[in-house]
Formats: sequence, structure tokens, C-alpha cells
Amino acid sequence: MCYSDEEKDLQAELNQFSDSPNTTSATAQSKNELLKKLKAVSKRVAKLLENVERTERAMQIVVEDRWTLGSVEFYEAKHSKARKEQQDASSKLKSLMTSRAIMSDQLRGHEGKIGHKLTANVKKAIQKVGRSMDDQLRIYNEASLVLEEPEITWSQISHPVSTFWSNDEAQAEFDIFQEIMNKRRAEEELHMIEEEEVRLEDYIENKCKALESAIIAE
Repeated sequence: MCYSDEEKDLQAELNQFSDSPNTTSATAQSKNELLKKLKAVSKRVAKLLENVERTERAMQIVVEDRWTLGSVEFYEAKHSKARKEQQDASSKLKSLMTSRAIMSDQLRGHEGKIGHKLTANVKKAIQKVGRSMDDQLRIYNEASLVLEEPEITWSQISHPVSTFWSNDEAQAEFDIFQEIMNKRRAEEELHMIEEEEVRLEDYIENKCKALESAIIAE
């Protein structure tokens, strides 16, 4: 019977336990937990092997034609899988990053205006997106390790001028998003300046009236 690496590791851990009558309850519990884990892993491996054999029968592949770990076919398939995972993770990261930027922009300067409940919900959504980005970043870097390519960091994802965003359709979308956000902030700042101008005019007018009243009183 062929055992998976995980099964071999668990069996090696089990072999370290002795059958001595002086075994403590804690040791017995640890052994039982390992046995349960080994049974679960063996069951999963058996199901996977069953799926493989079913596929081989459907495609009329004989056992002798199976790829070995060091074969060219295995290497190419492994790299093709890693490339697909890397591309999928990259696409999801860019989408999540854009969503996170939009939500963060909505909060900037509006926390006291959109209500406590909505603010709390947006903050939770931002945290959830951040956790999803952590997962996709891990998948991307694991695939990059297989492909022998550089890993990426949070810093690279957060800056649209990094190579992660270059020569990509998402880069154009991100640039458009940034322009929209910059325009929105500019409009808000212009509105704030107009409001400040009104307050300043009222202040000057009130000061002038107070000064005139003081001169007349003298």
C-alpha cells in the first residue's frame, strides 16, 4: 500500500508512543488524537485515490503511464497549476484592493456624517477584505515559490506604481478610480473653502459692526 507523506509523518509520531502500562492519561489522549487524525487523513487519501483511479479508467490511462514526481509531465503540470493559481490570486488581490480603497475613501472625513452604525459596518467590511487579501497574498506567494519567481508584499499591493500593477488592465481601472477619488476630494475641499469663506465674511462683518458701535459710543 502507498502512503502519503502526511500519513507517514503521523505514523512516525504514533511510533514514538510506548505501550507501557505507566502511560499517563495526557499521553493516552495525545495518542488517541493522533489516531483520529491519521484515520481522517487516510480516509481523505483513499477518496482522492479513488477519484484518480476513476479518472484514469474514464480516460483509459494505465497505471504504467502515471507521472512520477521527477518527470517532465509532472513538472509542466505542476507549473501550469501554479501559474493559474498565481493569476487568479493576482486578479482577486487587485479587485479586493480597489474595493478596500473605495470603502476607506468613503470613511475618510465622513465618520461623523454617515452615522455610527454604518461607519461600524464599513470598518468591519474593510477588515474582512483585509483578511481575504491575506489569504490571496499567501496563495500568490506559494505559487510564486513553485514558479521560482519573486514574492510580493503588502507594500507592493498598496502602491499602484509598483510592478504588481504595471502593464495590467487593472492598472487602468485603478488609475480611473484614483482620478475619481481625487476629484471627489477636491470638490469636498472646495466646498469646505466656500463654507469657511462665508464664516469669515460673517466674522469680519460682526467685528466691523462692533467697532462702529464702539466708536459711536465714544
